[in-house]
Amino acid sequence: MPAPAELKDMTLKELRAARKSMMSGPWKVFIQKQPLEVRRDAAHKAVDIEQAILELENADLAAIRDKLVANETDLLAGVDALARARQNLAQVQMVLEAVGTLLSIAAKIAKFVATA
Repeated sequence: MPAPAELKDMTLKELRAARKSMMSGPWKVFIQKQPLEVRRDAAHKAVDIEQAILELENADLAAIRDKLVANETDLLAGVDALARARQNLAQVQMVLEAVGTLLSIAAKIAKFVATA
């Protein structure tokens, strides 16, 4: 069972890796072949990734500790799913779904910080 600081670090690591993958040449080639709706979804998620990274980087760990612990199982599953999905960029939809799942969990934590 990882400590809250480790959960935060794991989440940030995977979000940063997703951002890097989504800015790569292979991703650009794959995403350009997708329908407009998928490309828009990818663009929105890229912006959401950036925002989640900034909010988690700037969050005081003490302020989000309880939320990290409460969402530990979902965070670990989301991090694992995103790591697996990024292994094959050709599976654009799988990557986008994994990013969306992890972002929704991270957003719950970041929202808590914004209201604290």
